[in-house]
Amino acid sequence: MISQDYFVGAVSVLLGGFALTGAVLNLDWYFRLKKAQRIEAWAGRRGARAFYAALGLSLIALGIAIACGIAPNKSVGRRLKHNAPADPHVPVDPGLIFGC
Repeated sequence: MISQDYFVGAVSVLLGGFALTGAVLNLDWYFRLKKAQRIEAWAGRRGARAFYAALGLSLIALGIAIACGIAPNKSVGRRLKHNAPADPHVPVDPGLIFGC
């Protein structure tokens, strides 16, 4: 694990905690922010709080996953026929399949 993963994970957890705290505590100054006002105008205060609570929880989960070394590019995808190697026992780089 590299220190960058811990840093990015920690930043994600902190931003998620900020979003979750603003939503749970219904902080007026938080919902006076320009982006929050757009969400509030579209979905109302209750909808904006639910949106930011879900966003906060998602960012916290993402940060924990990044810090633990779980990354979507490490998953093994299905082999496509045109990308499959001649030998089925040779592993395929998922980046080749998904074009990453």
